[in-house]
Amino acid sequence: MLNWSVKQLAERSGLSCAVIRRLEEYNDTPPASDDLLQTLWITFAGAGIEFTFPLVGKPGVRPQ
Repeated sequence: MLNWSVKQLAERSGLSCAVIRRLEEYNDTPPASDDLLQTLWITFAGAGIEFTFPLVGKPGVRPQ
């Protein structure tokens, strides 16, 4: 959706490229702190991405 590189996400979020790469390795919930996940949430929300959690079905993301 955003076509950001790891470096661009790192710059926008203040996280390191290594942290982002480690998170990308997981197919399930990554072992990350609440603060780290909140940082990513805020970064993506600021770029116009909305996280969805429907009562039926799987969570997802979409443009705001």
